[in-house]
Amino acid sequence: KMSERKVLNRYFPPDFDPKKLEESKKLLKKSKPNSRGGGYRKKKLLNIRMLYPFTIRCNGCEVYHYVGTKFNSKVEKVQSESYLGIPIWRFYGRCTQCGNEIVFKTDPKSGDYILESGAKQNFNMNNKEVVKKKSEDDFESKVINSVLESRSMEELEILKNLNKRLMNREATELNALKHILDENEIIPEDQFITPTDNKCNEIISDRERQLITNSVRNCIDSYEENPKFQKKLGSCVVNSDGSKRLNAAVKVKEKNSKDLFFNYYDTESE
Repeated sequence: KMSERKVLNRYFPPDFDPKKLEESKKLLKKSKPNSRGGGYRKKKLLNIRMLYPFTIRCNGCEVYHYVGTKFNSKVEKVQSESYLGIPIWRFYGRCTQCGNEIVFKTDPKSGDYILESGAKQNFNMNNKEVVKKKSEDDFESKVINSVLESRSMEELEILKNLNKRLMNREATELNALKHILDENEIIPEDQFITPTDNKCNEIISDRERQLITNSVRNCIDSYEENPKFQKKLGSCVVNSDGSKRLNAAVKVKEKNSKDLFFNYYDTESE
C-alpha cells in the first residue's frame, strides 16, 4: 500500500537468483579465464568513497588536494604483493580539476600509504621530527622502566629479608640469650629452636623459665656477698594475708636466702 510508512513486504521476481547478486559484490573472487582466447578476464574494480591519506599536488594542473579530502575511487587487490599474509590494496582516483588519474596503495608494514603515480606528495618536516622524538621518548621510557624495575626488585628483597628476621625473631633472641648465659655449657644442636619445630611454643616457655631462674640465681649470689642484704634478711616478717615485708622491730627465724626468694617468686607466679 502507498499509505504505509514502513514497507514490510517486498516483491521478488520468479527469476531472481541471489547467488548472482553475491558474486557481483565479492571483491576477493578469482578472475575467470577468457573464453575467446588465452589469459584471464580483467577484474571489475569496486567503487568506494575514499579520503586522501596525505596532501598531494596533481602533476597535470598542479592543484593541491589536502589530506582528508573525499573523492570517488576504485579499489583492487594487488595480486603479486602481500605482507605477512596481509593483502595490499590499490586505489585509483581522479583530480577534480583536470581529471588526471592518481594511484596509491596501502603499506601494512609501516601502517601508511604509498603514492605511486599521478601526483606528488607534499613533504612534511614534522614527520621526521615526530618519528625522531618518538624514538627518543621510547628509549627514555625503556631506561626509566628498567631502573624502576631494578629498584622495586631491591626493595622486594629487603622486605623479604625483614620478614624472615621478624618470623625468627623470638627464636633467635632466645638462642642468643641462652648462648650468653650458658657460656660454659655446650648446647646440642637439636635443642636449638627452629621455626619448623611443632613444639616451638613449649620449648620457648621452657627456655624462658630457665632464663628467669638463672638470672634470679645470679642476682641472689651477688646480693649474698653484700653485708647490707644479710642484715635486711634478718628482719623479714610474714603478714596474715601471706605477703612478706621488711620490719626492723620484729625478728623472725632466719632462713636460707635462696629458699626464701624462690618461695616468694612461686607465690607471686601462682
